[in-house]
Amino acid sequence: MPEFTMNEVSSTCMLIVTFFFSRRLIESELADWAINTFSEPGSLIRKDAISEKKLRTGLWKLCIHVFAVGYGLWALPGEEYFWDTRQLWIGYHEGHPLTPAIFWYYMIELAYYCTEMLTHFISVQRKDFWQLLLHHVVTLLLITSSYYHNFFRIGTLIMLYHDIMDPFLELAKLAKQLNQTTLSIVMTALLTISYTYTRLYVIPFHIWYSINAEAPGYLLPLDHSGSALRMYYVCNVLIAVLMLLNVMWAYFLYSAIFRLFRGRELVDTRSDDEDGG
Repeated sequence: MPEFTMNEVSSTCMLIVTFFFSRRLIESELADWAINTFSEPGSLIRKDAISEKKLRTGLWKLCIHVFAVGYGLWALPGEEYFWDTRQLWIGYHEGHPLTPAIFWYYMIELAYYCTEMLTHFISVQRKDFWQLLLHHVVTLLLITSSYYHNFFRIGTLIMLYHDIMDPFLELAKLAKQLNQTTLSIVMTALLTISYTYTRLYVIPFHIWYSINAEAPGYLLPLDHSGSALRMYYVCNVLIAVLMLLNVMWAYFLYSAIFRLFRGRELVDTRSDDEDGG
């Protein structure tokens, strides 16, 4: 059974340091190149420093999300539980083998959300500041507890399907800030499709369904110590919190889409007023 040893701690710390220096490089050199190459007259980044800071942060998030999603799409399709949710639970009490690819997928996600927690209070604040903080806390609890209690199969599925829409989100926001209207609309459409499918369909109706309909039959009969049952309820509550947050953010997303259909400007409805960012 996996547990947090010096190997996990050192791997996470190494990735946090790597992400920190990568972020500095992306937010300076790569962002300068993007601004000089793609920004159009009248783009938001030419109006104030906060918009420019948002762009630099968004470019970093785009890079890390593309990396994480790409890694997940490389690592998970070869696992049998990716295609058959019953395999999430079969053999749990015998101990699911933790492959190096899955180990590093966990370390990448853990390190990323650790850096997000460390920088959350110094980033540009939005109206959903506290909801996003709750999301980071719940996600970190899910990552660490699922890893420690050998629920990494369900953990990796949730991480992947939760992350798939993030590159489209960051691309849509970057295109908007660079005044690339057509690209912004295209990315917003892809964001809406991916968000609806993964966060509002796959996670509640496949993954959460498997947790509540399939897992008890495989976990509980052999759970003599009661540890699996306790972890089962903890994960259920944490995932339910994430799904509620997903519904709230879906409201923001669909509100922006309705604005577009009504001929109004496409905006991030989570943002504060213009003078606040």
